[in-house]
Amino acid sequence: MPYKDLKARAEYAKSRYAVTNAARKLQYHQDDRIKNRIYKAHVLRRYGLMWSRYLELYAHGCWLCGEPFVGTMRPHVDHNHFTHEVRGLAHGNCNLVIGHSKESSSLLRRIATALEGYVRR
Repeated sequence: MPYKDLKARAEYAKSRYAVTNAARKLQYHQDDRIKNRIYKAHVLRRYGLMWSRYLELYAHGCWLCGEPFVGTMRPHVDHNHFTHEVRGLAHGNCNLVIGHSKESSSLLRRIATALEGYVRR
């Protein structure tokens, strides 16, 4: 034991933990394999979605607009906030439309009707 004083020993242990924890966080942010492993675990834990099913949904593209996912941004896992059922993967903007409409299909229909009337003018 390098320290006889308990207070000094606690400070030493705390500083060692802080250094190793900071190094671990830095490693997580730099290593894509670790980031992907963490994301896979997050998708399974939060949504109950197996990675094979996630890849199937990814291949079909956005379930709202039908466009494929392009670029490095991960798609959002769109789910019902009451039943927690996964509906599909969506672009960030598409998912925001659902979220801001409070998942109300009647509100979205009224918006679509209003928008169609405006475009025809």
